[in-house]
Amino acid sequence: MNVFERLKKIRKYRELTQEDMAKVFKISGASYGRKEKGSEGGLGPAEIKLFLEKTQIDPRYLFGLTDDIEEADLVKNPVSRSLREEIQGLKEAFNKKIPDTEKDDPLISAFIL
Repeated sequence: MNVFERLKKIRKYRELTQEDMAKVFKISGASYGRKEKGSEGGLGPAEIKLFLEKTQIDPRYLFGLTDDIEEADLVKNPVSRSLREEIQGLKEAFNKKIPDTEKDDPLISAFIL
C-alpha cells in the first residue's frame, strides 16, 4: 500500500470525508481529492503534519513502517506497541554503553526510561 492509499485509509478509518479534510486544509473537496490521489502533488510536510494531528495516527503507519492501523491509532494507544519496542531497544542499547559505575549518576539515570 502506498502513502496515498494510506492517506485515504486513515481518513476513512476516522470516518472523515474528503470535504472534512478539505476544510482542515482550507481548499476545495475536489482539490483535496486530487492531493489524496497524488495527482495534485500530494501533501507537503506541513500538510502531512496537519493531517496527522487531525487524524491522530502514528506517522509510522502513514509511511509504511507499520501496517496495523488499530495499533497506530494514537487515541486508543497513546504510545503504540512499536514505539514501546523502539524505546525498549534504545534503553537496552543505552544500558550496554554506560558502565555500571556511571548508572548510579542521577543525571544519567534521568535519561534512562
